[in-house]
Amino acid sequence: MAKTRVHRKVKPAHVPPANHLAKVKKLTEQNKIEATKTRALDFVQRIYKCGPSDAIKKITKEILELDKSNFAHTRTINSLECDVYGKIIDAIPWYIKFCIDKDNLGRKGEFVNNLSFHPTEEELTTQSGKIPAYSGGKK
Repeated sequence: MAKTRVHRKVKPAHVPPANHLAKVKKLTEQNKIEATKTRALDFVQRIYKCGPSDAIKKITKEILELDKSNFAHTRTINSLECDVYGKIIDAIPWYIKFCIDKDNLGRKGEFVNNLSFHPTEEELTTQSGKIPAYSGGKK
């Protein structure tokens, strides 16, 4: 079976976020948020030693506290405009990527699709400066 190629295009940080942060926060406050298991929930559960319910609460809390200074860039992934933010949380540099998506079954309408919430794998430049790559606690 042939692999499906994922189209990724990055817009630089000086371009405004594709997803209006106020709308993202409003949907998040309404619990219209989903997080991927492997690139979000699993990391939060492992680092904070919690279950899935507490992991989504942590992700929700941190998304609600984002501001424009945390914005890094927008990525287009399979026609979805996904915004990337970076933030130091509890002395760990985090990579946060989400988009506003629509439930194709029509049950929920729009929701925040949190694709990534994990420690940074490489340095990330945000509006407020550079977020270092996570060293796993090593100095």
